[in-house]
Formats: sequence, structure tokens, C-alpha cells
Amino acid sequence: MELVYLWVEKYKNIEKQGFNFSPEFRCNYNPETNELKIEENKDYVNLFPENINVTAIVGKNGSGKSSVLEILSLISLKDYKTISNIIVIIKINDKFYLINPNC
Repeated sequence: MELVYLWVEKYKNIEKQGFNFSPEFRCNYNPETNELKIEENKDYVNLFPENINVTAIVGKNGSGKSSVLEILSLISLKDYKTISNIIVIIKINDKFYLINPNC
């Protein structure tokens, strides 16, 4: 299972922000049209074996790094009550799955 994309409507200091976690794909969500685009990154080069993907969360102090990690931990615990305005895209065996607690 690979986390591909996270859209956060509102959580703490994060508002209407998308996060790409896979270097292999570029995802964009438009909340006004409710449209999600997933495009393959043609410039993607994998330096690691196939089953390894390394992603880093970097930013200045107060930019929301800890809030993103909180959201990811709440998702893993399936505690969607406090983070209902999110969209998560995961990839399992070459298929994409959308997790949206609102539907």
C-alpha cells in the first residue's frame, strides 16, 4: 500500500491544501468542481528497489508538518471524527482507492 495524495479542506493551520506523497504521480484536486486528476510523472526515476518509496515532509516552523503527521496518524487509526474534511488516495496493487470520510 502506498499513500499517493492527501487533500485537507481544514485542519488546524492547514486550509485547502493538497500533498503529493508519491514521486511517481502528480495529483491535483479542485474543490470547486470536485475533480481529482492523477497523472503519471514521466520524469520519475526510482533510485530504490521497487518496494521502497522514500518521502520527506519539510518546511519552516509553523508550516503544518506536525499537523500533516497528526492527520496521517488519525487516518491510520480510522478516527475520522476530527478530520472529516479530507480526501486520501492510496495505491494497492496498481489500483487507486479514494478514502473520503464525508461519503
